[in-house]
Amino acid sequence: MADAVTAVPGTRQLVGEGWSLRAERIEMLQGNDWRAVIGVRRGLKLLVTWSDQGQELDVEAWAGEPEETEGVAVVDMGDGDIRLAPVPLCSCGERGCGNAGIQLSKWLPGEELPVLIELLRELPWTKTIPIPSNVLRGNGLAAIEDLDADTFTSAGSYLYAPGTGEIFPLSPRHLGGPLVAGHRGRRLRRLR
Repeated sequence: MADAVTAVPGTRQLVGEGWSLRAERIEMLQGNDWRAVIGVRRGLKLLVTWSDQGQELDVEAWAGEPEETEGVAVVDMGDGDIRLAPVPLCSCGERGCGNAGIQLSKWLPGEELPVLIELLRELPWTKTIPIPSNVLRGNGLAAIEDLDADTFTSAGSYLYAPGTGEIFPLSPRHLGGPLVAGHRGRRLRRLR
């Protein structure tokens, strides 16, 4: 079972078993749910969300203010060399469209959050543009889920519009390119 993470808004701390992290801000949501922004280093912030209905944290990497700046991806340069790269805005003008399937956005057990932050602080930046074929994928700490045909055709693969409750099936033709009308602010999510 994942390490429980508690948000303490008064001190802006996220606290787990044997660790604590300072957050730039913590927003308490419905019930015991919360969302926090953690400044990892210059040009890199994590948006961390927890719901008491899940066992893991939802973690997203951003270049600045979440959902207002570029997403950040972990790029596999080959030979074990991984680096950070900002995700450029999609030609359609929607940030969530360009980030889908590229931005570091994953479910993470709470006890792994401080380890992920430590890793991200050490990674160098690259000017390489992240695309689906060069983004770090798999089960690693800074990797996102592998994308395969089943990811897009299974009942559990969706684009999700935060704060709206809108969920739409994801099609492989939308990966990294413009989505159909009505795709404002949607990101790749794997629902549990």
